[in-house]
Amino acid sequence: MTSRSLFLHGPAVGLNGFALANRRLSAALGPLGWQVHVAATDDGASLAVDLPPPDVYLFHGHPYDRHHAPGRVNAYLLSYDYARFIPADRGLAEHLNRRFDLVVVPARAALAACRRSGVTIPIVVSAYGVDHQEFGPRATPVDIPGRRRFCFLALGGTTERKGTDLLLEAYAREFTDADDVTLVVKACAYPHLESWADALIARARGRRRAPHIVYDRSEAASVAGYYTAADMGIFPFRAEGFGLPVLECLASGRPAIVTRAGGPLDFATTGVTWLRAPQSRRHGKPQAAPDVRSLRRLMRAAVEHGPMAVPARQRIADSVRAYTWAACATRLSRALTQARPRRRAVAPPRRRSSTVYVYLTYGVTSWKHQSTRVARALSRRDPRHRNVPFATLAQMPPASLTVAQSDYALEAFLRAPAGAPRLLHRESAPLAVGLAIVQRERQACGLPPLPPRPLALWRDAQEAQRADVIVVPSQVALAAYVAGGRDPRTMRAIWPGIVQARVARRAAPRRPRVLFVGTSPFRKGLRPLLSAWSRLNPRAAELWCLCPNDILLSPVVLRHLTRARSISVHPLRSYRGFLPLYADVDVVVLPSFEDGFGLVAADAMARGLPVIVSSASGVSELVRHGESGLIVDADRVDTLASALDLTLGSAGLRARLGDQGREATRPVTWREFECRWQAVVDGMLA
Repeated sequence: MTSRSLFLHGPAVGLNGFALANRRLSAALGPLGWQVHVAATDDGASLAVDLPPPDVYLFHGHPYDRHHAPGRVNAYLLSYDYARFIPADRGLAEHLNRRFDLVVVPARAALAACRRSGVTIPIVVSAYGVDHQEFGPRATPVDIPGRRRFCFLALGGTTERKGTDLLLEAYAREFTDADDVTLVVKACAYPHLESWADALIARARGRRRAPHIVYDRSEAASVAGYYTAADMGIFPFRAEGFGLPVLECLASGRPAIVTRAGGPLDFATTGVTWLRAPQSRRHGKPQAAPDVRSLRRLMRAAVEHGPMAVPARQRIADSVRAYTWAACATRLSRALTQARPRRRAVAPPRRRSSTVYVYLTYGVTSWKHQSTRVARALSRRDPRHRNVPFATLAQMPPASLTVAQSDYALEAFLRAPAGAPRLLHRESAPLAVGLAIVQRERQACGLPPLPPRPLALWRDAQEAQRADVIVVPSQVALAAYVAGGRDPRTMRAIWPGIVQARVARRAAPRRPRVLFVGTSPFRKGLRPLLSAWSRLNPRAAELWCLCPNDILLSPVVLRHLTRARSISVHPLRSYRGFLPLYADVDVVVLPSFEDGFGLVAADAMARGLPVIVSSASGVSELVRHGESGLIVDADRVDTLASALDLTLGSAGLRARLGDQGREATRPVTWREFECRWQAVVDGMLA
């Protein structure tokens, strides 16, 4: 049997349904001839950067984590919960139609949701499975504290979608402490919803003569014992793509109350009491609306009937015997093997284009504006040039040279004609360099690391390996590639253009104001900046930090904000909305640990504002220390504090640095940027 490579991208180590299915499928696909490489979004393990693109790329995770599709065949495993794609997933259908060849769903309800939402590519149904050795009527039950005669079990995510609020309301209204009944809520709560679930439990327990509730959020290697410790599962969900806990409950020989909707309609044939729920729209989501009064009646009837006998439990378990992970993997393997790349036919040009440029989008922000100018430079160079948005990559024509924007280049390079050179446009150091800095700084600031990005790191390395030449915005970024082993002869540094604007200097400010802007604040040097400011503690100045709000979760950041009341944190703004701020500040500081260029500081210089930048930022190449700005070493709190003290203490120095900085940016134009790009292309095609 010829082995085929497969990248499985999604959660793989947690207790959620995504991770469980991915673990089971990766293990079951191996014996079927697949060499599976897991790109886990919840684990630190990484893909080997030298792995070639796979035969099949399979994504299975939250729709908002979806990524590009680098496989020969690209498949999307989608367990969709609602009757139609919701507003939060706007663009999902277009993403599937343009970038994927196949959608695999675990239930007919998910297939219908895809079709209603405009998915036109092939869709295959492959039901999930259950490990019958783990889940069965004889699984050792867990100990339920204070368990009474009859026990309900609600297992799964404690979310509104799962109907946790409906369940607790029905239970607390129908039963009292006098009833010989227990409800176990085995929580697999999302961190951002734990307080919501805690409040629901507290409210249910706070009722007069409240019934017995056990709220269990402990982690366990297996949840099989929870099912056999209970007499009935209860799943009053509002939306459900498949219903893996329902299947596990039935495999354990336990009956269940289940909303009559979604995935369970396919497999729940025995031992199920259906909870009627008309379709409704809630918060813009088309979903079921389980009735609390009906749920109360069904729960009461179950308690009065009492626990099922052993033979009845076995019949329930036998009804889902055919649902196994091996069967799921077999169906999935067959679908992936039969899938064919869906490439839109493109009429062959009369003659090959000289160049083609693949980019994400145009715009006015730094990276979008650079793509605009690259496209313009190549179009001016040769009328045969073609600009191809990534969304229409299937229409990419063959060319003598393929140019592509980083993070959107791999698929373009794979489609490039054999032997034709490839040019990568990258706007920073390698992704691994910046990510390592962010993780280190988050740890230093008391924050958990960011979720792993194994596929993104693999893509970044693959794009660099396949590029004959890489263009970066500064010698600083170029040096980072050379330090990683890149041949400097295959690197080019081209500064982005700087637009001259009206001088934005404030008139005789009483309190000088310093501005720091960072979409990635920890990489941009927020920690040493706050340390330097706290050490200096200037009483007659203020520091504005425009950053994402999650920096306020850092105890280190909060400690600095408490000690130095002159520091204020403001939300990020759009690029157009941000530009007027230059007129309200006196100094711009950017002490980055790594920064390909630093447009915020460059724009400030063009407006006559003094800047303090680190030597690890590309914009420092425009600055002559002490003349057109101040340069500090990254993570040198003492020198940064001295630079701040120097500029805040002298309005004359600020004016002189600002004037000289403005002059330093005048030669750095977009026209020069385009000319240098044209020269690089000429050299590659010579």
